[in-house]
Amino acid sequence: MDKTKQILQFLKNLITSNLYAVSLYSRKIAGAFSVFFIARYLSVYDYGLYSSYANLASYLLLIANLGYNEFILVSANNEAKMVKIKQTFFIGMAVLITALYVIVSAFVPMEDHFVFALVMVKCFFDGTFFALVLPYFQASKKFKQIGIINILYSIVSVIIAVCALILKLSLVKYLIIYLVLGVINFVQCSFYIKINYFKFFKLFRNVGKIIDKRIIPYMTSSALLLTRISLPSLVVATLFPKETAALFFASNNIATIPSLFALAQLQQILPEMINKSKDEVIRVMKKSALVIFYINAVVVVFLLLFGKNLLLLIYNKEYYLNGYPILVLLSVITLLNGVSGVLATYLTASGNQKFNQRCQIEGFIISVVSLAVLYRFGIYAILLFYFILMAYFLPRYLIFIRRYLKSL
Repeated sequence: MDKTKQILQFLKNLITSNLYAVSLYSRKIAGAFSVFFIARYLSVYDYGLYSSYANLASYLLLIANLGYNEFILVSANNEAKMVKIKQTFFIGMAVLITALYVIVSAFVPMEDHFVFALVMVKCFFDGTFFALVLPYFQASKKFKQIGIINILYSIVSVIIAVCALILKLSLVKYLIIYLVLGVINFVQCSFYIKINYFKFFKLFRNVGKIIDKRIIPYMTSSALLLTRISLPSLVVATLFPKETAALFFASNNIATIPSLFALAQLQQILPEMINKSKDEVIRVMKKSALVIFYINAVVVVFLLLFGKNLLLLIYNKEYYLNGYPILVLLSVITLLNGVSGVLATYLTASGNQKFNQRCQIEGFIISVVSLAVLYRFGIYAILLFYFILMAYFLPRYLIFIRRYLKSL
């Protein structure tokens, strides 16, 4: 009995001391599992429609956060007061951009304008707002507070998806209910930080204090990086039939689950790399890279052995078994992307965005030219090139960082 209590106390202390990391993982995993639940009852076409719109909306929202979350933290030198001022401006801009997309989309030819508008707002709450609100909690070291908020958000989002599965809710009803959660989270975080959005327009008078020329490398690097990463998904979402898109995104949702852990890890180590000694930076990079590699390697082996069973178990439709080769290849790509992400994070923390920008320009040009040719040969040709491109960036980053650290 005492041993059981000791184990429970140990687990409690472990979760409490790592609440922030646990919350990031829970939020990302909840998002993935929510998609799994609704995909089980939606038709292949509706799931393909939703996935295509979600990827397109996420890409369009890049303009609302072109590395601004990292710029806020680094340019404010981790000072919570200045971080909040910058956040007010950038979150306000993001809201306006999202609203503009919703309005303009009504005049663009597409299958379902209303679903696209709902998906656009959902992507704002899930990704853009969370990324822009996070720097305050990072700078003020209030990881417990944001951890609790994230965990509650995760639990409720999964409950909504489970209810949608049980009640067989239409895609529109599911999205509307989910948006209520997003609004509550928006108000909750804004109230906690005490962001006064009425000051948003006043900040334009002092925009020079909020934005400076240092933001350019963040914007260009983020735009090029995320465009390069998103290109295969965008090609599938816009040029392939919705049933084929469903097959690709169903596999992608499983294969990229480890990237959720990697992203949470990278968000956590960014503040740890700013203004730190060479030895401390090397220690953080090695530890994070190994953790990400081992998690991804286990997933790759697991999917090789049980990928088909997993596809059938999750989606409950034999059609999705055709995505097994896509699933395995995407899991290897995710591994390479996760490890290279550690190196890219240090480039940001150390102020080497110009080098990162140069790398992203190279990758962007290669991607656009190659994908323009390869897409007509099908999904596998695109993924094969994507794998080669991911493998290219690892040594590129590593060689530069080794030279940079030696010069310190």
